[in-house]
Amino acid sequence: MLELLWVHNREEAQSELIHRTCLWERWENRKDRVCPFGICLRPVTGSEDTVAFSSWAYRPPYLTETMSIAVATNSKVLTEPMLFQISLANAPISSRLREFSL
Repeated sequence: MLELLWVHNREEAQSELIHRTCLWERWENRKDRVCPFGICLRPVTGSEDTVAFSSWAYRPPYLTETMSIAVATNSKVLTEPMLFQISLANAPISSRLREFSL
């Protein structure tokens, strides 16, 4: 999944809760060699607890207290896409693989 970042609320993007994601910095400097893209990975069935990279847990206000998004520890490297993984849903290939495993 490719996610394009768009700030619609400056205060929220600059808030303490969101600050560590560097979303504001990506937005504010998007014309100056900063990558405004994020790449989201989703696990295949059975590997929901495995994160593909070194990460920290981001808990935005719209998720329940027990849920989080794994954000790559290099999220402050603004010249690279923001890499994150959600375990909220399995990768689409998981369901297609089940169709072919008879």
